[in-house]
Amino acid sequence: MGSELGKVIESRLDRGKTLGSVVAMEEVHRGMDENREQEGEAGQSEEMRAQGELVEVDKGSAVAAEIDELGLGMQLLQLDVKKDESVPFRVYQRRQRTPKEAGGNLGEAFTPLSPKAKAEVENAMMHSKRKTVLVLHKGSNIEVTGAVIQCLQPYSWLNDEVINVYMELLKERELRNPEKFLKCHFFNTFFYNKLFKDAQSYDYQGVRRWTTRKKLGYSLLECDKILVPIHQDVHWCLAVIDMQRKKLLYFDSLQGRDSNVLKCLARYIVDEARERTGQNLDVSNWEHVFVDNIPRQLNGCDCGMFMLKYADFHSRGGSLNFKQADMDYFRRRTAWEILQLRAT
Repeated sequence: MGSELGKVIESRLDRGKTLGSVVAMEEVHRGMDENREQEGEAGQSEEMRAQGELVEVDKGSAVAAEIDELGLGMQLLQLDVKKDESVPFRVYQRRQRTPKEAGGNLGEAFTPLSPKAKAEVENAMMHSKRKTVLVLHKGSNIEVTGAVIQCLQPYSWLNDEVINVYMELLKERELRNPEKFLKCHFFNTFFYNKLFKDAQSYDYQGVRRWTTRKKLGYSLLECDKILVPIHQDVHWCLAVIDMQRKKLLYFDSLQGRDSNVLKCLARYIVDEARERTGQNLDVSNWEHVFVDNIPRQLNGCDCGMFMLKYADFHSRGGSLNFKQADMDYFRRRTAWEILQLRAT
């Protein structure tokens, strides 16, 4: 089917309708129908059409790079086709996806806070509350005092307690609604320091006991994504081990790069697989990607919030469709969710 489809695409694309860098594939669908009738492959073609429309993207374009890095719900058909001697293009199929794959709950990421919620956040931020324990997250035994949560005021740097309790809440949200959210593991801010940074050398033994099935209730290797906060002295970034797409991704709201992080995490997931299953996981062909096309901070204080929202939106399975102007809202919302001990 693949080679015949390639011939159909190649013969029809010159008559396609160009829409920016993506070519509409109505002609290809019609060609597939004709080919299906001729070759008796009605079942396969109907199945392919049910899975979603076909789109063509120049192989070297920014669109192709974004699809390869972030998925965007596109499944690569194993075809690189040349119309002439120019750069080949790729044909992707837009899959029908589950709500969590499609990021169908992204609207919930911007739900306005009620007047009551805003009032509770303002009350928690009062100077008189600094020594008051506002909430205790029992699973992690993290106490959130007024002094801790006040780092969520505008222009403040986030602290470990807020980041770590919020990561716990993201995992609890997924467990409550597994049909809506990707299966992720959220490491805390101390993990990467134990794995590498403190000793300035790789040390799997320092974190070996962090991820036993007994402790987690699941295997790390079963996750869709593993999210790792990275603290670069005075700057927060996020690293992602994408188990489904076999990639290691680095998200920095200031567009910095640290190849040691991805190399270290590649080594970590190999050691983790060997420790838990006795098998050798080959990551030699996994891509290491410093993702450029992401929301960027425009000040010197919001890196922690950008990192948390990268994690939040990854768990939702959607694109990172927020911006610097959303940060004040996200700070208040994060404070409200921590006060309720429930991410939404």
